[in-house]
Amino acid sequence: MLLGKYEQTQPASLLYDFLKDYTGNSTAELGVQYGNFTLNNATKAVVSPNTEHLLEPFDPVIIQETIMWFELAFFNASQGVIKITTPYILVSLAIATVGCLISLFIVMVYLGNYLWKRKPRDHSEISFVKGQSVIKPVIYYLFLVPLLGFILIIPLSGVFSSIVPIDMFGAVFSSLVFGKAIFILLVFYLFLSRNEEGRRSLRTLSDGFKEMTSTNPGRSLLYGVLVAIISITSLAAIMHWSFNTSLPTTREIGAIMTITLIFFPFLLVKEFYFRTVQERLRASKQINSRLKEYFSIVGIGFVMDLSVPIVLMILTWQTSFGYIAFVLFPTSIFALCRHIFIPWVYMHSGRNIMGSAIFYSILWAWMIIGFYPFGVGASISIF
Repeated sequence: MLLGKYEQTQPASLLYDFLKDYTGNSTAELGVQYGNFTLNNATKAVVSPNTEHLLEPFDPVIIQETIMWFELAFFNASQGVIKITTPYILVSLAIATVGCLISLFIVMVYLGNYLWKRKPRDHSEISFVKGQSVIKPVIYYLFLVPLLGFILIIPLSGVFSSIVPIDMFGAVFSSLVFGKAIFILLVFYLFLSRNEEGRRSLRTLSDGFKEMTSTNPGRSLLYGVLVAIISITSLAAIMHWSFNTSLPTTREIGAIMTITLIFFPFLLVKEFYFRTVQERLRASKQINSRLKEYFSIVGIGFVMDLSVPIVLMILTWQTSFGYIAFVLFPTSIFALCRHIFIPWVYMHSGRNIMGSAIFYSILWAWMIIGFYPFGVGASISIF
């Protein structure tokens, strides 16, 4: 039995208690073999001191203990020195990924300049963002949308798992996307849609969508699709080089396309909200450069999308509700990756949310298919 010290769903002490109960030995210790293979009752429990669930397949202690166990089971003796290479693989992967990301950001700039030879429209003078508060939509989202979105996880998970070729985790993520889209629209209408007379108006919402999608939507969609294909192909190639398991099959590509089409409208709603915040920030005249705009909105995005999940993750880690931390940990990593990419895509897609939303949809679908068990026996999960 192997477990990481920081496993989300259970503390290491639980493994120790299980070992004592299973062996009937109240003085049993971790890392010690009890029983033997001849009698088919060999038992050993090991806790790795430096890992959690996501990184357990790459942990040197867990890998070494697994190899040693198989050697003893099949050969009744160690077969020599065990060389663990996963730390070098992970370091190489990190270096290659950073280099790839830098290259991708440069490609996005050149591709955007090629498609938009004329200066794209500046939203900072549009009425629905000009002179509007930046803090209010951030606060409303932070304290309302994530918590309200969680309400729909249970009822919607079953729905999505039956209509989309994804597993439990994909169904949970899909439920969050759908739930957040609904409550984003509700929050925007209740708190951000007041017209000049101070009354709530659906017209404000529809006009905002129109302004954010009306400028060269076809070209923006093309940009988003091209950038998504280039980015995913590059990242998948690097991961395939590292783990030999990350290139999607034809079936998985079809599933990515299906999921992209299904969830594009919901992710478009989220993009509308986040880019409205971004344009309000620009309109406030506090931003005088693209880099400052980018890093500012990335930071704001982290706060909006990750604050509540991180708090819930910390509160539930290694508790009876550890499965919440188990789900939120990779979710937070994916959200971190998205917020690094998407503002940059938006800034170079003619400032049209169609481009950033389609990029978001394709990237999100690839993450669901590529990093979690997919379908029946067709997983390309590297975790």
